[in-house]
Amino acid sequence: MIRFTGFFLLILSLISCKNSSKEKIENIENTNSNTTTVELFSMQLASKSLTPYLLATDEDVYVSWQETENDSIFKLKYAKLGNTSFSAPETITQGSNWFVNWADYPVISGNDNLFLAHTLQKSATGTYTYDVMLNRKVKDSSWSQSFKLHKDNVEAEHGFVSMLPMPDQEFFVTWLDGRHTVNVSEDKRAMTIRGAFVTPEGEIYNSVELDDKVCDCCQTTAALTANGPVVIYRDRSNAEVRDMSIVKICKWYVDKS
Repeated sequence: MIRFTGFFLLILSLISCKNSSKEKIENIENTNSNTTTVELFSMQLASKSLTPYLLATDEDVYVSWQETENDSIFKLKYAKLGNTSFSAPETITQGSNWFVNWADYPVISGNDNLFLAHTLQKSATGTYTYDVMLNRKVKDSSWSQSFKLHKDNVEAEHGFVSMLPMPDQEFFVTWLDGRHTVNVSEDKRAMTIRGAFVTPEGEIYNSVELDDKVCDCCQTTAALTANGPVVIYRDRSNAEVRDMSIVKICKWYVDKS
């Protein structure tokens, strides 16, 4: 069984190794009139569980993860945090042809009474030929069948997804897209980053390329600002300089800075 408390126990054991560190902590506690109590509790998962992901909405906290069954069936599960424990796990979707990797992992997002999740499904026999598959759910109902995020139908890498809840119960999704890494001349091969909007009904629109050359296998991240979503990612220049870039997005244009 996997216990999330192990990580916290490791930190506590490191703190207790040095008396000086303990004295500093006690001094800090003595100078503060307001104290905070941290309560630890564990969550038991199957032995072959990996890639936990934490989602905090305005109302609740959820954790999702992947499980393997008989080394052939993969499941994406999630649970809701209560006062002192998590709810019984619920399966979002499952399959036998997933790409399961510690670096590129499924995420979930919530928007009022809607949820959106993704998995990575193999599209061919190549090691890094896989697609981004979405599942949506209205609260207190069943998860939908899987549907593909991108429409290129190229057997290449698609992953490293970030999701944002948007107004009108829509979602903004961004991902690394490898459609230009195959079937083109070597000098034109490059990983790209793309973005799209997903409606409450699961319709995907305004799918657009945000950058035509980025790092091949670095996680993306996104945030919602007063002026719309922004995407932060590891860029890649023609001189092979790797640096962080940010893209500002609205539904009608993309402004790279």
